[in-house]
Amino acid sequence: MIAEIPLIQITPGKIIANDRTYFEDAALIGLAKSISETGLIEPIVVRSGAADDYEIIAGERRFRAVSLYTEKVAAGEWEESQRCKPGFITAIIRSDSDDDLALEIMLVENLQREDLNPMEEAWAYQKRMEAGWSKARLVQVAQTSYSRVNSRLKLLALAPEIQVLVRQGHLNLGYAEEISQLSHDGQRQVIQWLNRQTYAPARKHVMEYVGKLKEAEDSRPLFDFSSLFSASAVEAAETEGKRVSDILPPLENLPNLPLRKGPIGQVIDAYIAELIAAEQYSEARVLMHLWRQLMKSNYAQVKPWDSKTLPLLTQLPSGD
Repeated sequence: MIAEIPLIQITPGKIIANDRTYFEDAALIGLAKSISETGLIEPIVVRSGAADDYEIIAGERRFRAVSLYTEKVAAGEWEESQRCKPGFITAIIRSDSDDDLALEIMLVENLQREDLNPMEEAWAYQKRMEAGWSKARLVQVAQTSYSRVNSRLKLLALAPEIQVLVRQGHLNLGYAEEISQLSHDGQRQVIQWLNRQTYAPARKHVMEYVGKLKEAEDSRPLFDFSSLFSASAVEAAETEGKRVSDILPPLENLPNLPLRKGPIGQVIDAYIAELIAAEQYSEARVLMHLWRQLMKSNYAQVKPWDSKTLPLLTQLPSGD
């Protein structure tokens, strides 16, 4: 069903956030002017909600452009166009779009229009994997390759400010993939090194530099395990008659590791699930903290979407 919908009834990202997170002002103004001159060539796609409310599935950029055009007309800065009625937008209303289908439609449209920059593409893949999609389904729906999906997911390991460089096109994607192997401090060191170069080095030279840093990082201890238990140690030191061993979970009570193979994230997740099922919440909490350190360190192939139990960290009872 196609209809003219008041802009005020449309909400972008109310339940399903758009894969696109960055909208360039100049490009948006250009699109708004184009729509005012030629009209909206292709309707946006929405799904109906409660109380005549609609959520955008595809076309947030067009929605923003029409909203901008409407604001300009209302402010008297632009003349009203006969091809585009201010305050309204043409939309295809989908009544069959559950969250999973909405994610599929959004991904297909954004990739077909090449609207996603590399970081947004990476976040789009991550969002769907967190929703339970397999890589095989990602590859099929996005009509891309496993190597493309894997290379984009690597970008999520970059430090926030380096992700911005990738999003803005200021960092070569090949460099970014190599840098993603390092800790955030190591990544920043490579960026500083790149900024000192008088010319853009070949990727093999970046690989060599990253390799040396990676070797140095790998030679250091993976974790400062004392940081995992520092709060307990402080509590024991400040509580009369208590010892650290009275607070930490007894190791002899831990169940055996699950007999399964797979990525380290899945193994740890299965183990935490067993602890929670056995109501061994203190033990589960310690392992969850460890897992967060694994993800933060970026030394192991552990990603948040591997976990079904990690989101429960703040919900576990405070004691056994």
